Amino acid sequence: MLKEFRDFIARGNVVDMAVGIIVGAAFTAIVRSLVADIIDPIIGLIVGGIDFSDMYFVMNGVVPEGASLADARDSSAAIFAYGAFITSIINFMIIAFVVFMLVKTINRVRVAAERKAKRQEEVAAAAAPPPGPTELEVLLEIRDLAEAAAVTNTGQNAEGRRDSLALFFGGRSMGDVTELQCRCGAVKMQAADAPIMSAECLCNSCRSAAELMEALPGAPRLREASGGTRMEVFRKDRVRCLSGSENLREFRLNDKTKTRRIVAVCCNTPMILDVTVGHWVDLYGILWPEGTLPPLQLRSMAGTLDDQSSLPQDVPNLKAYSAGFFVRLLAAWVAMRFRRPKIDYVKGELELNR
Repeated sequence: MLKEFRDFIARGNVVDMAVGIIVGAAFTAIVRSLVADIIDPIIGLIVGGIDFSDMYFVMNGVVPEGASLADARDSSAAIFAYGAFITSIINFMIIAFVVFMLVKTINRVRVAAERKAKRQEEVAAAAAPPPGPTELEVLLEIRDLAEAAAVTNTGQNAEGRRDSLALFFGGRSMGDVTELQCRCGAVKMQAADAPIMSAECLCNSCRSAAELMEALPGAPRLREASGGTRMEVFRKDRVRCLSGSENLREFRLNDKTKTRRIVAVCCNTPMILDVTVGHWVDLYGILWPEGTLPPLQLRSMAGTLDDQSSLPQDVPNLKAYSAGFFVRLLAAWVAMRFRRPKIDYVKGELELNR
């Protein structure tokens, strides 16, 4: 009950009503003084100096001549106190008029304040710079630029457009397509345009997977001198298998991972690192003929190494994936219209001795 009473008292309308009663009582006293001390004497002067609020006439009974209204009421006579009634009417009219003027003044002040605020908003809006594009508009603009850059034709500037697309994705122009193959040539791949990024990955997963693949019979060395695995990152829709897909097998480091490594079992050449939930794919750097591999841009996940002091300083050695890497992936995804193509030409799983 105490809580309900507290909630009732704390309501806004109860507080407003209390304020109104207090102010109204004080205002009534002012009006009563105005009528009794100013208006009634003026009216009494007009009617010959009589106190107008005491004016009455006797309907029945005897009242001493010149008796006040209070004495007349005490005499038990039937009187008609028209002066007091008229005084009450005057009080009401004055109160109503004052309230009307008060409300009118408040409304005028409020309208003036609203007009002033509106003018200030209009001035501020006129002076403010035009709003910048939203995040969605920026992404759509990136998509449109990427699509425009990807247009190829037989015209004079087709080669320049391909170079623009390659630079937009963070790589260097390598021509139309790059032909790749396993060591024995049984599996042939094709990668179109430039890679999104050329990197060495030093994460624990890549180093563990490289050790497993290097242990396969006749497998080439995969790890670089730094201990990292060289990767060329491409859009999935830019990579395809031309022939020999029956020789491709996959393996995963554990049952929960979304990443798989694909090996050509004809000669145990590591071919692809596929992020199955992503829109990009990594081609192993050993697939490029000597002297044709794009220049290395960075090493990532160096923070997983116990000792980073031995890393070469020829490119940035990032402790984790950089923001620029994710920006390039996002730009590529926008250009792909947010599609995630699947690599569906792998024929089975690779048996490893773990």
